[in-house]
Amino acid sequence: MFWRFVFLIIYLAFFLVRSRSGIKFQNAEEANDQLKDLDLAAQREGKVSMTLRSILSLVMLLSIVIYVLSPSWLQVFSLSLPLWLRLTGLALSFTTLPWLYWSHLALGRQYSPDLDLKQDHKLITKGPYSVIRHPMYTILIVFMISISLFSASTLILVPHLAAIILLLLRLGKEEAMLIEKFGEDYREYMLKTGRLLPKLN
Repeated sequence: MFWRFVFLIIYLAFFLVRSRSGIKFQNAEEANDQLKDLDLAAQREGKVSMTLRSILSLVMLLSIVIYVLSPSWLQVFSLSLPLWLRLTGLALSFTTLPWLYWSHLALGRQYSPDLDLKQDHKLITKGPYSVIRHPMYTILIVFMISISLFSASTLILVPHLAAIILLLLRLGKEEAMLIEKFGEDYREYMLKTGRLLPKLN
């Protein structure tokens, strides 16, 4: 019961940071522009990728609900992980929260969950973006790995690993979009920073 309760609290906290950072109050014109941006984002990412991402999101939500409710047959999915490894996953999942908030704070209105760019989009190189080009991807990957270890359940592990694979596949498309937008400025930025981890010079 303790593990499931803490799991739920961490996931809700992570979702709260993500959702509050993504809230935008729009007028009719801005809403119409966003619909156009979404169409363009779908073209960049590809319909198959977006469809898979939508399906996987539903699967992940369902797996989380089942894990928290913990029906008797859930034991079939249990992993025999040592306590220290589960506690490590717990600690790591907590540390992602302030990093996630910092990344959203640095990105500000440039943030989008989709592959789209604002009309006045700027290249952000401050905060965590001064050393890593995609810190939010790094945080998501660390969170999904840590929460999977913490849960000690293949019901959580499998869909989260699938989500990590989709994230990594999408990363190249996002970099291509940013190179197209910012050109040489982004190429110079790439020389100074790591993709997912700080660059070692």
